[in-house]
Amino acid sequence: MNLAILLVIALRVFAGDFETFTDNSLNATQRNTACLALRGNTTPEVTAVMRSAMANSKLQTCAGTNL
Repeated sequence: MNLAILLVIALRVFAGDFETFTDNSLNATQRNTACLALRGNTTPEVTAVMRSAMANSKLQTCAGTNL
């Protein structure tokens, strides 16, 4: 039961970082911070977003490191 609660909380935290990273209205610093928070996340959605971020010169370093 406790593990399930921790997983739900963790998913919310990662979801927030994912939403921040994909929000084009935010500045590069905010998006890079979210990118760093997603480090180690190998879900297909995050991998696809990291690949697409390689086209943005301000996000390339973080995205490339995470891939």
